Amino acid sequence: MRAYLCCMNCFNDIYLKKFIQDNGELADKCDFCSSEQSICLEPSSLLEKFCNSPLK
Repeated sequence: MRAYLCCMNCFNDIYLKKFIQDNGELADKCDFCSSEQSICLEPSSLLEKFCNSPLK
């Protein structure tokens, strides 16, 4: 079973979009927003970005 994937279109934050663009891979479809032929990665790859947020 493959992992779920999220894409740049799932976020508004320019830094998250850039991270996904730089570290993701082309996928047929985003599992969250259904964008087709998008650069995607596993949401767990973003965990550090949220855990190290200055909003803590």
